[in-house]
Amino acid sequence: MNLFKHFLFLLLKLSKITALRSIKSLHPFLFCALFCAFTNTAFTQEFNPVLNVGAKFGFSKLLGETDFSRIGNEFYNHPGMAFDFEVSKYLTPHLEIGVEIERSVLNGENDQPYFSADGIHSVHLVPIINPIEYQNKLTGQNLFFRVFLRPTNQKYKFAPFLKAGIGYKYYKSELKFKETPKDPEVNQLIFGKGIANQANLSTAVFISGLGFKTSLSEQVYLLANFDVNMVNYDFLDVVHNYDRESKDRLDLYGIYTQFKIGIFYTLKGEPIEKKSIKESRKKQSPTTSTYLPFAPK
Repeated sequence: MNLFKHFLFLLLKLSKITALRSIKSLHPFLFCALFCAFTNTAFTQEFNPVLNVGAKFGFSKLLGETDFSRIGNEFYNHPGMAFDFEVSKYLTPHLEIGVEIERSVLNGENDQPYFSADGIHSVHLVPIINPIEYQNKLTGQNLFFRVFLRPTNQKYKFAPFLKAGIGYKYYKSELKFKETPKDPEVNQLIFGKGIANQANLSTAVFISGLGFKTSLSEQVYLLANFDVNMVNYDFLDVVHNYDRESKDRLDLYGIYTQFKIGIFYTLKGEPIEKKSIKESRKKQSPTTSTYLPFAPK
C-alpha cells in the first residue's frame, strides 16, 4: 500500500513538469527507441530474451477530474470501447518492458446541464439548457513496465503483476446536443478538439495498474489488466472547469480507467549460455594431433 502511495506521489510530481503538459514535440517513435534501448542492455544477458505480441480489448470510463481533495463530474459517464496492440519483452523473470498503441473512447451525457464554465468560457457565455453529450477518442502510444510477483519462466495458472508507464494521447473530442436542433442555424456540434477546423490537442498520460497472466500453452497466454490513467489537463469530458467566485480556470487532473483482456503469443529465443574465454579456447583446440605429410621427421 505504501509503495502504491509513493508511486502516485511520483506521478503527481512528474505531471507538474510543464514540458510534459503538452508533448507534441515528442517523435511518435520515441517509445519504440526506448524499448529497443532497454531490451539490448545487460539485463537480458543472463535471461533468455523473448518477444511477446498480442492485442487486448475491453472498455474505458472517465472517473472524473480532481485536485486530489475530491473528484468532480459534470456528466453521467458511460463505458466506451478500448483496445490496444502490444509488443513486450522480458528483461528478467520478474520484469517486463513493452510498448503499446492504444485507443480509448470516453462517453457521457447530461440532460440538465449546469457547468462551472457557464457565463465564463466563450462556448458557455450563454448557458446550455438542452440535453447534451460528449465523446472523447484518445489515441496514442505508451511505454510501460510490468513487475511480476511470480517468475515468468515458469508456467503458472495465475501470475499477478503491477504495471507503471508513461505515454501521450491525441484527442478527438466532441461536445454536442443529443438531438439535432430544430433551428437550422444552430449546429449540433457545440465544441471540440482535433476535428474539422478545431485546434489539435495532445497531452501526457501517466499509467498505474495491476493484472494477471495465465498460461494457455507453452507459447500462448491470456493477460488481463485494470489501469488507472491520469492526465494533467481537465478536458476528458470536453468541458473546462472554473472557480465560480474568482472565475479562474481550475488546474485539475483527469482520471479514467481501463479494463482489457487479450491473447498473447511468445516468440521464443535461443537459450544464452555464458562461457569463459578459457572454456571457448579449450573447445576450439584439437583433442588429437593431426598428421602432416610435409612435417619434418
